[in-house]
This record gives sequence, structure tokens and C-alpha cells, in this order.
Amino acid sequence: MLFAVALVPMGIGAWHPEYRNWGGRGMMDLALWIIFCTALAYVLHLARVRAKAMVLAGFIGLYLIAGVGLGQVAATIYFSMASYCLGRLMLYASFQAERQRLLLVESLVLGAGSYLALFGMLIHFPVNYVKVYVAILGVPVLLAWLFKLPSLYAPRALDAWRKAAAQCDGMSYPLLVLAIIVIGYVARFAFFPTLNYDDNTTHLRMWTVLSTQHIFDFDVRSQIWLVAPFAVDLMHAVISLVAQADARAAMNLALLAFLLYCMWQLTALVNRRLNQRLLVIILFATTPLLAALLTGLQTELMLAVLATAGTLLVLDRRHGLVSARSAALLMIAALCAATKLPGAVLGVLLLVALLLERFLQRGLRLPPTRSEQWLAMAVIFLVASVVAFHSYVVAWQVTGNPLFPLYNGYFKSPYFGPYNFLDTRYVTGVSWKSYWDLYFNTSRHYESRNFVAGFQYLLLLPLAVVLLLIFGRQRRAVRILLPMLGFGLVMFAAVQYWRYLFPVLPLASVLIGALFYGRHGGVLQTRSRQAVAITLLVFAGINMFFFPGIGWYFDKPASKYYSHEMRDELLDELMPEQRFNAYVNRHAPGAGVLYEDGRPFGATLETSPTYVNWYAPATKTQADAIRVPADMTAFLATHKIGYVYWDLRQPVDESNAYRSMLRAHLDRFGEALSVKGDIVMYRLHEHALAYRDAVRIGDFKAHFGAAPPSAVKVTKTGELVVGNTPLVVAEFDSGRASAARYSASMMCADKNGSLIAQINWNAGPVYYRLVKCNQDNLAIAETIPVPPGASRGTLIVTSRDTPSLTLREVAVGLR
Repeated sequence: MLFAVALVPMGIGAWHPEYRNWGGRGMMDLALWIIFCTALAYVLHLARVRAKAMVLAGFIGLYLIAGVGLGQVAATIYFSMASYCLGRLMLYASFQAERQRLLLVESLVLGAGSYLALFGMLIHFPVNYVKVYVAILGVPVLLAWLFKLPSLYAPRALDAWRKAAAQCDGMSYPLLVLAIIVIGYVARFAFFPTLNYDDNTTHLRMWTVLSTQHIFDFDVRSQIWLVAPFAVDLMHAVISLVAQADARAAMNLALLAFLLYCMWQLTALVNRRLNQRLLVIILFATTPLLAALLTGLQTELMLAVLATAGTLLVLDRRHGLVSARSAALLMIAALCAATKLPGAVLGVLLLVALLLERFLQRGLRLPPTRSEQWLAMAVIFLVASVVAFHSYVVAWQVTGNPLFPLYNGYFKSPYFGPYNFLDTRYVTGVSWKSYWDLYFNTSRHYESRNFVAGFQYLLLLPLAVVLLLIFGRQRRAVRILLPMLGFGLVMFAAVQYWRYLFPVLPLASVLIGALFYGRHGGVLQTRSRQAVAITLLVFAGINMFFFPGIGWYFDKPASKYYSHEMRDELLDELMPEQRFNAYVNRHAPGAGVLYEDGRPFGATLETSPTYVNWYAPATKTQADAIRVPADMTAFLATHKIGYVYWDLRQPVDESNAYRSMLRAHLDRFGEALSVKGDIVMYRLHEHALAYRDAVRIGDFKAHFGAAPPSAVKVTKTGELVVGNTPLVVAEFDSGRASAARYSASMMCADKNGSLIAQINWNAGPVYYRLVKCNQDNLAIAETIPVPPGASRGTLIVTSRDTPSLTLREVAVGLR
């Protein structure tokens, strides 16, 4: 273990300042969180509060609930309660011998899966309203009340609560406080608004469409991924529809809580000591990728829950194949397939593990199977089949490819190219070097900085597996290796992408608990356990040291986004398309919107978005064919575009015909309504818009006079020589104008140079534009919003990547 710890700095090598991922605000946020939780824990200790650890966890839970939204939490609890009641009623009717058990895991997964089967049918019809889902979710709750199930299970739930309280009393209070601090800190990352790329292109789409159109369209022409397995999107859509707001944060925290519960139950198969089990949970919670998954709707969090819950049920020895356990495992396997295509591998592995476990139990005497139990299993199998295959059947009907857009080289759907899609950015080959690089060169295998994968999975897990096989061969925990290694190896062989391996990281964390095994006793055994505990804490500390590097916006303190106002400010900065989409939905419902090819963030738009990248191959082909203004006009009319989002951070490049024609069209017909985070929202008009000149300089000799400043160089014919030093050309009053039109004409001797077009306003953001000077004679024009409150502007020009360029004319018009 000492060697494992030493390998981390050895693998990192020479230290570079960019390895430091923590900023001042992030460190202060972490310090304040630790101080707050520690102080609260100390006050509870001094006050001699009974079950003080559970009270502390309760306070932190209330804090998290308020942060993610009371309505979203209420909708998530309602869905969970309805799922449990539905699943418990199904098992109550099917398996009489198990009627006295709570069956928390079995009922939740069976009920949730059954609901997804039903809701998957409903999305094909215009019946997706809030009242409909509230009523459907309320039916099993009402039936459970009528059948008096609460009176039957309330005493058992109370016993489970007392057992949990007794376990807390049996654990080290400081260690419990540390666990609450770590888990609470990680959970706070759910406060961030939904900013991730895939969420804003795809995952939020189902909720948006069901909320506004009340039927899902599966429009693969606008987004090819809409028929990919969508169980997570559907569950999020239903909960959000009930909450009437994005319930992603509340849903993910519920999944996290369920995941940690299943992990805690599984750790008992590896370790019997409570403090050792808690250390394993703490180490897992510091895995940076866990926090990243809480911020979005990526499927790996759900698959991790299913893998952990499924493994827990596999290792339950109390019942045979025809039982509540097997029924729930059938549903878990179906949910795995419905969540993501590779999830089908995980589902099959869990079923194989179940059969293997039953084979190993062949000597146990189990109650005989009744005929009605076989009937119940047949019904549950049919429901699970609907869950598993629904999205694939839809994909087949819509596109002709059940795995669309994957493997289209075999199915030849006309909606995608005739080749098998593979993201080659993360294909590095199956080798020990690739596995090593997952941890020490993480940016090659995930959209993050290096060293954020969690070194325990590289350096502690192999040692733990060896110890498990040596000292714990008789334990059921050995069987955890089948789903963990099976799925992990298949995914790693397919593509070396770190997020795809997350579903088995909870299982790997559970197995790390085998480090506490050993045959020595007495003082040596105590010292050995202390050494393992310290090692786990050291690796947890290393994870926290690199923690913010897992996300591109994790340098921002999560506590700052506790309020809706601050979340909206962050959206304005990083994901303004969400705000613009809301504006269009509100003021022009049904209007088409054209998105930037690199920012296809139209998932929250009411109507189908128009993308010009590979998400919409046919539209991209049309955009690539544009060469003249008439082509652009026809393209916009064909797609009924009423609004365009334009990225000011992309350089003006006249060699790109599509962007050049679009910019020219916006210059004449686009009304700049708003700019947020350098993204401008334009509303298109049928007729060209007029601007009055505030500045127009065609003769710089006359403009600067007979004796221009020394920094100004003007040619004999009146052109301005623009150098690398910013030059103030003119100042002007903008008055009450809402939009400005910048235009310039220049000569480019050096085709590698650029003009920096700039307007500094006396209020609001600066207009700063990079114009590539890649033609002999270049003329550009662009309209932009005048920032609210701005009354005066300063026109500045600069050259870049070239000593100088010649500016013939520059003008600013106002409207």
C-alpha cells in the first residue's frame, strides 16, 4: 500500500502549475462547508442530541432539498413513492411467501420499470399532461392505502430505521461527520443548472416536447439521437412534467441516495466492521466523476444504480429463481437495455450471475414454486420485455435501424451515413498503457484535466482483488467480480472512454474493502487495519486535491448557485441558448431557430431545432451547398427560420461560404435582440432593416486632419494603416439605439493576419470581433445589440498576427 501511494507522485512526474485545479473561490467554498458541517456536528455533540449523526444528516438533507427546489423534490418523492407502491403491490399479489418483507430495492425497480413501460406507450399519444401523470402515479398509492399496506409495513420500516440508528451509534462519530461532509459536498454540485453539451442537444428534449406538445415526435431529421434508448430521458421528463420545472437535480440526488444505500448493503458482504464499510463509501464519494454526473442526464449514473442494485439482489440467498428477487432482476436487466445499448451487456451479465448463484445454491432446500408464481413471472417478463425493447422497436419503425444511429453500416438507414459510427477521439487501443493513461493522462480519455479518474481504481483495486481471492474465497463478494470485470472489460475494449466505465465503479469500490483482510491477529491486525484506513483516506484526499479538474466549470463554487437567480446568471454566461429558447417559446411559439454548428443547444426549444452539424446530416448537406445569397434565403425559408443564434467568438472567415452568406443575411434582415455570453439572438424580418450612420470614415486623412497623432499612419490616398497597437478611431453617441451595425472594408497583404473590430461601450460588454484578412480585398458587416444602458461607444481597430493591414473604410450605423 505504501508503494501504491508512492506511485501517484511518481506517475505524475514533474509538477506543473496547471495541475493546480483549485481556485481561490473554490477553496474558500470547501473550507466554509467543512467549517459549517464541523461546527454543526460539534454543537449537536455538546448538546448530547440522540442520534446526532442522523440529525446532522437530516439538516444537510434539508439544505440540499431547498437548494434543488421544493417542487422538484416533491415530484421526485411522489414518483419514488408511487413506484414503490406499484412494485410492492405487484410482488404482494405474486409471491405470498414474501408478503411480510419490505422489499425496498425489489419494489422500487419493479415499480419504476413498470411505469416506464406504461409511460413509453403514452408518449406516442397527445395525452401527456400534468394531471394525467399525477393521477396515474396516485393510483398505486391509493390502492396501497386501501389494502392497508402502510399498517403492515410501517412497523418493519420503523425497525429498519432503528437498525440504521443503531449502526450509526456503533460507528465513529468523527468518521460519520467526515462522510456527511464529503457526500454533502459532492451532492451540492447538483445545484448547477443543466449545462452539459449532450443534455442541451438531446436529453432535455423529451421533457420540453411533452410539456409543450404533449406527444413526442421522434424527429430524427433534426436530431439523430432522439430514438436512442431513452429510459433516463423519459423518467426525467415525467418527473419534470409533474414538477413543471427541470427536475434533473432532484432526480439525480435520489439516484445517488439509492446508489449509496445499495453500496452500503453490499459492503456487508466484504467487511463486517461498520467503520471499514463507511471508509469505502467515503472513498467512492470522492470519485470526481460522480459529481460530474450529478450535473447532467448522462446514463452512466442510472446504470451504476442498476448494476449495484442488481448485484445486491443476485447475492440474496434467501429465495430461488421464481421469487421477488428474480422478478426485480428481470426488470433491472430490461432497464439496463432501455438506458443504453451497452447496458444490455450489463443486464445479461446480471442474469448470468443470478443463474450462477442459483447453481451454487443447488444444495439449499427452497419452498416449492406455485403455479401462480410462474404466471406472475410470465407477466413481469412481458412488462420487462416492453421496457427493454421499446426504444429499439421505435428506432426500427422510424429509421429502419433498431440501433440507430449506431451500426448503420449494416442497416443502411437513409437518415444517417452508411457507416458504423464510432467516436475515434477516445480510441487509443486496448493496452496496459491505455488503462494507465486513464488515470495519469485523463484528458485523453475524458473531457477533463488529468489525474481526476480516481487513483484507487488503478492502484488499490488490483491489490484488493488479490486479497479477496486469497482470504475471502468463501465470501459471496467474490461473485461481484463477474459483472464488474465483465462489463468493464467489454466497455474498455470497445472504446477507452472513462465515463463509460463508471457503472461498475461502485462495485469496484465495494471490493476495495477487501484490503482489510489478513490472517494475522492481535496488535499486528489492528496496525494493519489502521494502515489500510489511512491509505484509503490518503487516496480520498488525492481525489479531492484534483477534484475540480473533472468539469469545465467546476472552478466555480457550487454554493453560489443555491438560488434561481444565480443559476440564471450562470446560464447567461455559459448556456445562453437555454435563455433564448425560453424567450422564443414564450414570445414566438413554433418559430424555427437556426443554431451554430458548434453549439447545437436546442433541446429546450418547443419546435424542432435546426442544426447544421452531424446531428442533422440532411440539413448539414443543404447548408454546405450554400454559395450565394439566394441559396441562404431559400435555406432559411425552407426550414421556416424566424430566429438565428450567432457566436461572436468565432472569427469572421469569408472562406466559409455558409457563415459568410448567413452573416450577410443577418446584416440586412436580422434584428439583434440580445447578446449573452457572446451569443447574439437575431429575429429575422422579411425586409431589410435601415440604420442611420453614427460613424462613417472613408477618408482617414480628412478624418484625422493635416496633423494626425503620431500613432496614426495614413496613406497618401487616405487609407488607415492598422498596427498591433489598439487605435481609437472615433467616439460616438448611441442615444436610445437598440442595435448597431459595424462595417469595414480593408486590403490584406498578409493572408495570415486579422483585424480586431472593437467597440467599447460606456455600459455593458465590449464588442470584440476577430476578422480573418484572408482575401486581397475584404468587406464585412455585422449587426449587434447595443447593451442596455449604453449611451456612448468608442470605435477601436487593431491588427493581429500581421505587422499591419490597410483599412479603407469603417462605419457604425445605429437603429
